[in-house]
Amino acid sequence: MSFIEIEFIPRGNEAPQAKLSYLRPKKRDGSNKPGAKPELRITIPTAICGAAKAEHFTLKVGAGDSAGKVRVAAAAKMGTGIKPSELKHVFVFKFGYVPQLGEDIFDDERCAVRKIDADTFELDVGKLFAAPESIDTPKLPNTGSGVKPAKAARS
Repeated sequence: MSFIEIEFIPRGNEAPQAKLSYLRPKKRDGSNKPGAKPELRITIPTAICGAAKAEHFTLKVGAGDSAGKVRVAAAAKMGTGIKPSELKHVFVFKFGYVPQLGEDIFDDERCAVRKIDADTFELDVGKLFAAPESIDTPKLPNTGSGVKPAKAARS
């Protein structure tokens, strides 16, 4: 009897993954709050973001070549953005309602996450987040001379 060696992936060698959830908040009895909008939660392992120096973070959506990617980055101004909750093995970023995602909910979406720099983390989310239309629309060429037209006189 012969044996063939097969491929396996040990648990410790998996690529780090983030978890995304966009759910409506619940009441103590487990039911959804009436009229509540969904809230976005991104959970990133401390192995990736444990050494972040920033206290507040913002959410950025990729456009163009970076479409299908989301970045959790340090807030430009102190006091803006959200402060993550630090648990034993993860950081939980509670971003609240995201109008771009609308009312459709999802839970436990896993995606690859990587550290870009000390305070920026990039997630490959695929089609979950679409780039805002204002970024994708091409700008019209400037045909004028740069002088604003005079306002018409009122009669």
